[in-house]
Amino acid sequence: MNGRPCKIDTKRLDRTLNDAERQIILTAGQGDLSKGWHKLLELYAHVHGQGYRPEQSFESVRYSGKSV
Repeated sequence: MNGRPCKIDTKRLDRTLNDAERQIILTAGQGDLSKGWHKLLELYAHVHGQGYRPEQSFESVRYSGKSV
């Protein structure tokens, strides 16, 4: 990942998205980048609540078939 080092009190993100990243966020937000960003934050909050931690691979996340 490129860019300046992270500051904990950052309020704005200014990143250039590549085509794949843009498409993922657009898909999550049904065509709206802002909504997609918030949906991805919501998804991360959910898997974090289920015990996922950043040092784990995403393969460790299990889907139970229940609605989220």
